[in-house]
Amino acid sequence: MLIGEYMDGGFADRDPLQTRFPPSIAQGEKIVCFGQFTRQWLGAIGNGSYGSIVAGGTGAFGAALLVGSAIGNARARNHAAANAQITWRQYDSGNIYFSDHGFYLETTQALLPFAFGSLAECDMVTPGMVQIGCELTTGGYHRFRLQSHYAELVMLSWAIMRHPSHPYLASYSTGERRRSAQLRGSAAATRTSAATEAGYSHQAHRLESKQRWEGRGLLRPP
Repeated sequence: MLIGEYMDGGFADRDPLQTRFPPSIAQGEKIVCFGQFTRQWLGAIGNGSYGSIVAGGTGAFGAALLVGSAIGNARARNHAAANAQITWRQYDSGNIYFSDHGFYLETTQALLPFAFGSLAECDMVTPGMVQIGCELTTGGYHRFRLQSHYAELVMLSWAIMRHPSHPYLASYSTGERRRSAQLRGSAAATRTSAATEAGYSHQAHRLESKQRWEGRGLLRPP
């Protein structure tokens, strides 16, 4: 619903959402909706090393300790190896506030504004997840994935403002035009069907009236 409203001309007629913080991305900015988000980052959280467990003893008790330490070391080794893999990992989560100039990510630690003009890249990963890249004010480049009900809205807004030739926007526009044409065709077919049914009903009524008048031996009404 929000995407259709945005594509039809933005949110000029929508009342601004009241928030605990003042919008800071642009003058006259209007926050129009909010929801939840989860953010992921690409990286590793370890170097593959782990602390081994050494246990000793005699008899059956000692053997059990050795087996237990071997199992513990294997688990620790596998866990360390998994942490050393570079992959997408959950970073934080919270509330996302979408505005007509960007969006805000509110976590338990901070409120982070992202202007559409400051984003260098955007791409849909899956429905409900967009990958974003931006320059950091402290230097360097940061790429993260944003999972939210408003991911498509972020993607479309950025593409319209920054990259109108983005393939996603082109394919989305084509799909929307196709769906709109289908809806218009369906509506026209419905109107035609209704008009046809009305015509049939009118003809049946005239025929019934003619038979009734003729059955009474009276003249057929004009």
